[in-house]
Amino acid sequence: MSAVVIADQPMAGVFTTTLTQAEIFYGLALLPEGRRRDDLLAAARPMFEVDLAGRVLPFDTDAALVYPEIAIGRKQGGKPISQIDAQIAAIVRSRGARLATRNVRDFTDCGITIVDPWGEALRPLPHVPICATPRQRLCMRANRDAACRDGPSSQAPQAHASSLG
Repeated sequence: MSAVVIADQPMAGVFTTTLTQAEIFYGLALLPEGRRRDDLLAAARPMFEVDLAGRVLPFDTDAALVYPEIAIGRKQGGKPISQIDAQIAAIVRSRGARLATRNVRDFTDCGITIVDPWGEALRPLPHVPICATPRQRLCMRANRDAACRDGPSSQAPQAHASSLG
């Protein structure tokens, strides 16, 4: 399975988060200057501004209310979670969405449905939005005619609902 799975979803049901957006631009800023970075930046901006316009979800009051439950629950369960991953999980949970990420382990036991687009098929569910990973959208945009098969690089941050992976 690959990023093509996300691209096959109805776009009206695909969302990401402002946290993921920040992770993406941070990861791109870390890349060495050159054509690859320039091409990815050129694809990332319209991905958020056009492809995902109106579907970049913020960490808001509803997410803030479930955040402690997620972070404390994971800590007490012996699986601490990073602040940014807990915030992403809180955004997803507060909206009753599914999280598409390759990084399944970091989001287990958060009270959300997790889908690994590289490991299973994503079937559209009525009224259940998908918080897609922007890396998947970015790969499709940068390589219109080829699927992005390599997943996130070790240098790029993983985007969830937003790692492009």
